Amino acid sequence: MTDEAVTLKELIEEQEILITDVVGNMPEPHKRFLLSFERGEPEDAYRPSGVLPICLPSNGGRRI
Repeated sequence: MTDEAVTLKELIEEQEILITDVVGNMPEPHKRFLLSFERGEPEDAYRPSGVLPICLPSNGGRRI
């Protein structure tokens, strides 16, 4: 929520800035993991430490 009116254009511009900032500051291993995940072939070698494997019912409970 905001106390000031915000235009759609301002929201879109801020969204682009936020995405650029998050991706630009993301460590390379995290980027590689997310890209492998997007391809549907997540690679444990790229999984950031401390992140648990994901088990989804839709894939028969297979670890991804």
